[in-house]
Amino acid sequence: MNFGKKNRNCLGMSRVGFLASLCVCGASLAVLPLNGADASVVMFEDDFESYAIAKPATDPLGPWDYVGPNDGSPFGNSHRILDASVAGSGFDSRAWASYQHGAGIETTVSLGTLTGTEYDDGNGGVVDGTLLHITFVVGVESGSSANEAFFDYAMSASGAGSISFLDGGNRDESNNFTSLSGEENLVVGGATGKSNVRTYDVYAAADGLALTDNIVFRINWSSPGGSVAAGQYFLLFDDFSLVASSVPEPGSMSLLAICGAGIVSYRRRRDKRIGKIG
Repeated sequence: MNFGKKNRNCLGMSRVGFLASLCVCGASLAVLPLNGADASVVMFEDDFESYAIAKPATDPLGPWDYVGPNDGSPFGNSHRILDASVAGSGFDSRAWASYQHGAGIETTVSLGTLTGTEYDDGNGGVVDGTLLHITFVVGVESGSSANEAFFDYAMSASGAGSISFLDGGNRDESNNFTSLSGEENLVVGGATGKSNVRTYDVYAAADGLALTDNIVFRINWSSPGGSVAAGQYFLLFDDFSLVASSVPEPGSMSLLAICGAGIVSYRRRRDKRIGKIG
């Protein structure tokens, strides 16, 4: 389980130690745009507002495919679009919802959206070291903190290239990811809205990816007990985005794990302070 873990990242060190690695990368840090003005490309975003309220929702749901129990013909509570309430989650917006262990949705985003941008290497590929940043919000459709939900997530790349995990977790840093996938992440109920504890970021670096490749993201309800239990409720998923942006070149992909990842951690803190992530 990922909830309750200490801050750890791709180097296996604490967030404080991770930031200390920035001293190794002084030259790279010097060229980092501190005002957040570095160019970025929004590859895909979805706030679920365009989908009709449905129980079950359609499959596919726009660019999303349902995955899980009764695949292709999901149960009503396993794959829903609903208006998350102010009194419940505090979201006050439309969202995907599930109340079924193992049920989830998956989307595939083409790297072809980077064609002609600064992240196009001119030879049919994505510039190595390009930062791929996913953001999403999760919640529980219950106003009571006694109710909870759990989620798994996974981010991957198709093709011969790969993506490397740099950093990730929720914005209040109470739950920090350690890889591009993770199980049984706790979400607590309460009308707290889209707060930092419910807003997640995942950062990965591109390596050898072609513009014909894809980034795949999946999220699903995941109960530690293998089934929905008493006190567990609807998981909400909303405000998903995938953005490409720059990490200063450290000289090689082997150094990116130290320099690039340390800078990403620095950027994550900086952007949270100024209300901007990406």
